[in-house]
Amino acid sequence: MVRGTPARSWLGVPLIVRNEVIGVVAAQSVEREEAYDEGHKEFLTSLASQTSGVIDNARAYRELENRLTELSVLNEISRAISSTLDIEELYRVVHEQIKRLMAGENFYIALYDPQRDEVGFPYAIEHGQRIPTGEGEWATRRAGHGMTEYVIRSAKPQVVRGDSQVELSKMEINHIGKASRSWIGAPMIARNEVIGVMAVQAFDPEIRYSRKHLRLLQLVANQAAPAVENAKAYAVLERRVAERTADLQKSNEALEDFVYTASHDLKAPLRAVLGFSQFLVEDFGSMLPEEGKMYVERMSQNAKRMERLIDDLLELSRVGRIKEPYEETDIDELLNEVISTLAPGENVSICVEGPMPHIICERVRIGQVFANLISNAVEYNDKEHAEITIGFEDHVDEVEFFVADNGPGIEERYFEKIFKIFQRLSSDGSGTGVGLALVKKIIQDHKGRIWVESEVGQGTTFRFVLPKRPEKMEEEQ
Repeated sequence: MVRGTPARSWLGVPLIVRNEVIGVVAAQSVEREEAYDEGHKEFLTSLASQTSGVIDNARAYRELENRLTELSVLNEISRAISSTLDIEELYRVVHEQIKRLMAGENFYIALYDPQRDEVGFPYAIEHGQRIPTGEGEWATRRAGHGMTEYVIRSAKPQVVRGDSQVELSKMEINHIGKASRSWIGAPMIARNEVIGVMAVQAFDPEIRYSRKHLRLLQLVANQAAPAVENAKAYAVLERRVAERTADLQKSNEALEDFVYTASHDLKAPLRAVLGFSQFLVEDFGSMLPEEGKMYVERMSQNAKRMERLIDDLLELSRVGRIKEPYEETDIDELLNEVISTLAPGENVSICVEGPMPHIICERVRIGQVFANLISNAVEYNDKEHAEITIGFEDHVDEVEFFVADNGPGIEERYFEKIFKIFQRLSSDGSGTGVGLALVKKIIQDHKGRIWVESEVGQGTTFRFVLPKRPEKMEEEQ
C-alpha cells in the first residue's frame, strides 16, 4: 500500500537492536529514478547502526530509571513501615508512592473480615479526593461477587482492560461502582492469608494497565500487608489497654505486648537491606550509577538504625522494672555532666537559669530525660545557631522544669502523638521514635507528668513536673 505521493526512488535500511528489527531508516525521492547508489546505501547503513545504538542506550537508561523509581518507592514504604504504627499514615504513604509508579484516578485498600464475611474500605481515593471511611459506595459491605471479592477468593492479582462493565460480565463477575477503563488489583497477604486488596482504577481510555503495572502493585501490596496487619493488631491492643486501665501501660504485661508488636516492625529495616541488595545484584551489577550507590549507603543506614531501635527498646523496657536508688540530686551538677557528654558544638548555646534545685529522684533516669530533651532540641533545630534554655519553677509540693528551644516548632495536633512509641515528625530517617516515649515513661514512673508547648516557627518548650518528695522515697524511709 502506497501512502502519499508515489516515490520514484526508495532506499531503506533496518534498525536492529540486539538481533531484533525494531524499525527502518528510509529515504525516498519523488522526482528521480535511481536516485540512490551503493554509497548512499553504505551511508544509510552506518546511520542506522549509530541510531540503533542510541535507541538501545535510551531504552536501557529508561529501564534503569524505572528500576530506580521502583527501588525508591519500596524504600519509602519500608521507611514508613519502620517509623510508624499509625495505619492512616501508612495508607497515605503507600498511595503517594503508588502515584509515582502509575496513573489512576481511583485508589483503594479493601480489608476482608473472614469472621463476618465483610469487606471494608478503610482508605479510598476517588478522582484524587480522599473519601471519608464508610461513605457511599465505600461503606463496609457483605462480601459478594465483585472484582475485589474475586481477588480475595482467588488470592491472585487481576487486571481488567476496556470497559469494566462489559469485561466483568464476560467473567460472570458483578460490577460494583462506576465503570472504569482499566482496573488492577493485588491481594494483600499476611501470614499466608489474604487480608485484603490494593487496587487502582483509571477512567481515562489512554491509560491501560499492563502485567508490569500488576507486578509493581503486587510488590507494594506484599510489602504493605504485614505492616497493615501489625498496625491493626497494635490499634486493637491500644484500644484494649485504654478500655481496661490507664495504668496497664506501666505493667510488664503491656510491655510484653508492646515488644511483641514492635518486633515485627524491627524486621522492616532488615528486609530493606536484603531486598535492596538483591535488586542491586540482579538488576544492576557493574552498571550501578551514582543513585544506585546511594541505595547501598541507605541499606547501611537502615542496619545501623535497627541497632539503635533495639538499644532504645531495651532501655525502655528497663524503666520501672530495674530500679535505681532514689537519692538527693543536684540538678546543676547533673546538667553539667549531661551537656558535657552531649558536646553539642559551637553553633549551640545552652543557658541554664540557675541555681537549679536539689530533688530526690533516680539520678541516672532524670539525666536521661534531660539528655533526650536537649539532644532533640539540637538535632531538630532549623536555625544556624540553636538556642536552648533550661530552667524551673518552684511550686508547693513539686518542681516544674522546662527545656525550651528556638527551633521550628510543633503543630498542636502532634502534641500527644510525639510521646507515643515509634511516632516521629521527621521523615528523614533520623531518630528512632522511642526517645520521648522513654522520657514520658521515666517521668510517670516518678509520679510526675510531662507536656509540650509550641507554635510553628516560634520554638518548642517541654515541661515536666516532679514531686519534691516521691511516694517511693517515703515508703523506703
